[in-house]
Amino acid sequence: HTLVRHGPGSPYMSERFQSSLLPTVGSNQHFVVPENPPGFLESFIELHSTMFRLNSQITQPHPYGSFWLTWPFLYRGVLFFNEKIGENWEIQLLLGNPMGWYLATAFLVSFVGYLVYRLYKTNELAPEKKKLCETGAWLLLGYGLNYLPYSMIARTCYMYHYVPAIYWNFFMIPVFIELTLFDQKYDSLRLLAFYSVGLVVLVSWYYFCPIFYGFDVEDSRVNRMFWFRSWMW
Repeated sequence: HTLVRHGPGSPYMSERFQSSLLPTVGSNQHFVVPENPPGFLESFIELHSTMFRLNSQITQPHPYGSFWLTWPFLYRGVLFFNEKIGENWEIQLLLGNPMGWYLATAFLVSFVGYLVYRLYKTNELAPEKKKLCETGAWLLLGYGLNYLPYSMIARTCYMYHYVPAIYWNFFMIPVFIELTLFDQKYDSLRLLAFYSVGLVVLVSWYYFCPIFYGFDVEDSRVNRMFWFRSWMW
């Protein structure tokens, strides 16, 4: 609804584009239907080209900006809020679940290593394992398409730009477990691996959730939760 109305970004658009926008909510301005309004495709192209042009001009560094190669290692988060109240802290930090993040990166590296290993093996894979390899390869492609374009972006970027990519990475975890523990004799071990990953991620979320959601947390615990100095504000 708000996308068809004037807003703070309207002055960056062409006059023809602006003429097709409705007044802001609560405005007394009368809307005049333009004689030749831009069509959807024209508006779509102008909007995205303008966003690309303006974003490419953001070159000033930001204290919470981070380099794209550091994102898989959760090097730097984005601090939204922090305040010390007595002996406690209230912190809201966009960081990501550390153990979930590192497990995803470890499984990603392992899967890539497995694919390279298979390139030098002459024996044929079972059809089911071949299907798992293909599924993982598609997930790897999705991961790369969401991650690697940031290597060509000069503007300041942030850890949250990696979020779309890491979802593809998360999906690789069960695929790789299924692939490496495929045989029936590993059924119990495979199930244990699934539950172990889930438990580690859940415990990690519970441990770090105070700084994710801005809960009161003791000063001593804050120091333990910030594993790296780069996480500090």
